[in-house]
Amino acid sequence: MRLRFPCSPVSLAALLGLCSVGGLCGPPLDPPPEGSSACVEGLAAPADGMDAIVLGRRLNGQFAPLADGDPLGLVYGDQGGQHVFVLVQHYSAGPAAVWAYAFEFHQDGDGSPEPEGSTTQAVSACGAGWTESETPVFMYNGGNINGVMRLTATNQDTGDELSAEIMVTIN
Repeated sequence: MRLRFPCSPVSLAALLGLCSVGGLCGPPLDPPPEGSSACVEGLAAPADGMDAIVLGRRLNGQFAPLADGDPLGLVYGDQGGQHVFVLVQHYSAGPAAVWAYAFEFHQDGDGSPEPEGSTTQAVSACGAGWTESETPVFMYNGGNINGVMRLTATNQDTGDELSAEIMVTIN
């Protein structure tokens, strides 16, 4: 007995389309790891009293501001991805608010407008004080590259923006 299946180009395209969006092919992907944030007590406000952000990394368990050329260690995830952790200290002079953090890493001298790494994260900033957060920035290529780590933070209530960037080495 010979079974016949209709196999029109439209049916085949629909099947391939479902596979390409994950409808039939494999388990769903786990969500990315979430960063952490907390209010920080005992830090003085910036001299001008205005909102500010400082990019950093963890050294000996403590926040350390990044200096030009500092390394950020590449961490390999369970699913084969890779990321670096960036710490942020954010001073807010106003009330508590949710800020959208958009990180991008651009390789030095590659001239491409496309980032080599990026992520976005919502952070609940403490009112009239400092908030410290740690965010994994997903990297699309391997390590040992120099470039600019850039953060644009947008207040979700007011639309106000803050930004910071620094040259780092991903290794």
